[in-house]
Formats: sequence, C-alpha cells, structure tokens
Amino acid sequence: MRAAALAVISLMALGACSPGGGSASSGGSSTTSAAASGGGMFPSGPGPSYKQQATMTINGQSIPEVIYHDGGKIRTEMSGPMGPTTMIMNADTHEAYSLVHIGGRTMATRMDLSQSSLNPVSPDQMDKLRADMQHRAHQIGACSAAGENGSEWEISPPADAQGAATTTSTQRSMCITSDGIMLQMKMNGAVVFDTTSVQRGPQDPSLFALPAGVQVTTIHAPSQSELNDMIARAKAAAGTH
Repeated sequence: MRAAALAVISLMALGACSPGGGSASSGGSSTTSAAASGGGMFPSGPGPSYKQQATMTINGQSIPEVIYHDGGKIRTEMSGPMGPTTMIMNADTHEAYSLVHIGGRTMATRMDLSQSSLNPVSPDQMDKLRADMQHRAHQIGACSAAGENGSEWEISPPADAQGAATTTSTQRSMCITSDGIMLQMKMNGAVVFDTTSVQRGPQDPSLFALPAGVQVTTIHAPSQSELNDMIARAKAAAGTH
C-alpha cells in the first residue's frame, strides 16, 4: 500500500509541473537526447491537460486506473477493496472529494486541503514535496511507456539527521515526459505504476464536479494550534509539564 500511496502523491505533485523550458507536446527526441547527454531539468512548471490510463500494482495485484488532469484539478478513478473509488482534487479551491460507490449509492467525503498540519496533500505539503523531489532527483537515462518517450529520474533517499542518505528507504525512480507526465514509477526496481495510454487536451469540467444529489460528509483535520491546545489540556489533566 505504501508504494501505491507514493505513486498517487507523486502524480499529484507532478500534476502541476512540467520541465523548465520543456515543450507541451509528446516527450519526443529532445527528451531522449537530453537524457542521453545528462541534460534536462526535473519538472518545475505548469503541466498539460490530459487523460491517462494506467495500472497500479498493489500487493502483487494489478489495478486499472484512469487519471484526468486539467489545470489545478485532478480526478482519479480506480477499483479498490470497497469497490470503485473516485478522488477529485481542486488546488484552486483547496478541496478534495473521495467518492465511493456501494450498493448503487454514491457517498462523498470532503477534505479541506488548506489545512496543512495533518494533510499530506495540502498546497503547502505539495510545494514541499515538489521542492524535495527536485532537490533529490537525478537523471539516469531515457525511458518510454505507452508509445511516449521520457527521461528516467531516480529520487535519492532522504538524508538522516547527520546528512547521510538513509539505508532503509525505498529506492524510487520515475519515467517523466518532456511536458511533465509521469509514465511509470518503480520501487526497488519493480514497476508499481505503468501507463497504457495518454490523451492530451482539455478535459470536460463536469469530471471535476460532484454528481447531483450526492450527500457530502466533511472531514475536519485539527489545526496545529488546536493540536497544541489539546496536548496542553491533556498534560494539565495528567499533572505533567
């Protein structure tokens, strides 16, 4: 499950990115030659709008996934243990919705992405993740998937407190097109995310809206000040400092 979570969050972080100076077209010969010469830059700017079909590998099981990306909006559709699941994220409104379809009913859960204290996909956390990925990424060669060419980037393990790379971290690499679409992700050499097709172009706005009549439950993540207050009250109740 950790590999799947990393793949999803990496897709979200790259969703608003494309290589500096890269074209908004298919990853072609310019990407391949840049990779071969050790050039090119890790994604760092606005990316294209597209529909992507891919396969996520979780615990040895291949699960089909469809991803729609348009500006600051991302929609992912996949089947999980609870059945078909849809995630809609809007960076412009700082909202995310998780839709689960069970027994002919659709239930939606709303998350406030502006709360960064406990939210791994808030705007602040995404900015930090992008910066961290850019800092630790180095190009290792050319790659391809689903008829698209790109550059493969290895993400070095994070440093420990002494500044040395940790030895227990999972080795991760990503195949990314010249316009910032992640085609493939590998964890310790095994493919955990693999693209089967990419269609660039504007996406239907209705894909990023909730279906009519869906009942929404909102999840509230406590702010840092609320957490500090709860800790202080708990310590006071326990007579500790």
